[in-house]
Amino acid sequence: MMADLTGHDGTYCSAGDKRAKKSLRIEFGRRKLAAKEARTLSAGNIVSLDAAPTDEVDVYQDGLLIARGEASVFKGKMCIRITQVIREKAKAN
Repeated sequence: MMADLTGHDGTYCSAGDKRAKKSLRIEFGRRKLAAKEARTLSAGNIVSLDAAPTDEVDVYQDGLLIARGEASVFKGKMCIRITQVIREKAKAN
């Protein structure tokens, strides 16, 4: 079952308190680019990542890894189905 936990502006909010909105960062993968490569990026370029399409994505809040999940579609929009909740205390990179 998918629960819609986003506000009208797309920010995450807990099911219990719709007023406490926090932005999430979803990381599908990573790629390091040289400064020259980054400067030459243009529309239509494809940047490959270090993750496979079936890999779980990482969910960050305030720089902390809080969950992992599967990318999916819900009500016609991208979403994350949470598969693991993480209790991390240190800042993530």
